[in-house]
Amino acid sequence: MAAARQEGTDALKTAVAADGDMCMLMGDDIRKYSEAARIAKLDDSELLKLPEEDRLVYALKIAGPPPSLTDDPRLMNSPLYRSLHDGGAMRNCKQVPDGRVKMDAAAIEALQASEDTEIARSDALKAWIADMQKRIGAGFDDKMRSAASHLGDAGYSARWPAEAQFYGEDQPGTFGQVQALLRARNGEDERHEADIVAQHDAFQAQREKNMTSFEQMQARIRERDGADR
Repeated sequence: MAAARQEGTDALKTAVAADGDMCMLMGDDIRKYSEAARIAKLDDSELLKLPEEDRLVYALKIAGPPPSLTDDPRLMNSPLYRSLHDGGAMRNCKQVPDGRVKMDAAAIEALQASEDTEIARSDALKAWIADMQKRIGAGFDDKMRSAASHLGDAGYSARWPAEAQFYGEDQPGTFGQVQALLRARNGEDERHEADIVAQHDAFQAQREKNMTSFEQMQARIRERDGADR
């Protein structure tokens, strides 16, 4: 846990700073903030004293879903998050990330690191589930339901069946579907990254819609100059 916490801290050093220009927030930044926040939630001395089945149920709640803007409260003040409810939230951004797909070495390396992280998250949880199923046997579901109830008594909250999205699954699905398969299928592209790019494109379009004709002309000139390079 100490190693994971240090890795999360180190990763945040390469993300957009929470007190910096959050207009430049991108999918990889969200992943880094999410990982650090989830590690912090699991690095709980009282939680670690609970039975293993309790910890598994809670880990599936925290680490089962893919990275989200809501994992770290600091991101919820970002223009990207606010734009989910306010179409003009990014209007005052002086710049936004380049939404074009990049194929340079750095971009490919970043995408691979993100994919590796998601695979590692999924594999670790699936291996833990499989091991617990093997040890508990036919009473696995009953044991997990009892664990969810016990977590509530201990001041935590989690559901069983849990909901998790493992990397490579065709559908996010329910945990019951994942549990029945317990294997990674041939993966999908980085859908989360694609969603963020699509959101940025929509926000940029909204921003341009609110520009004056002179501002639109300046934007087109900058775009043309960038293409010429």
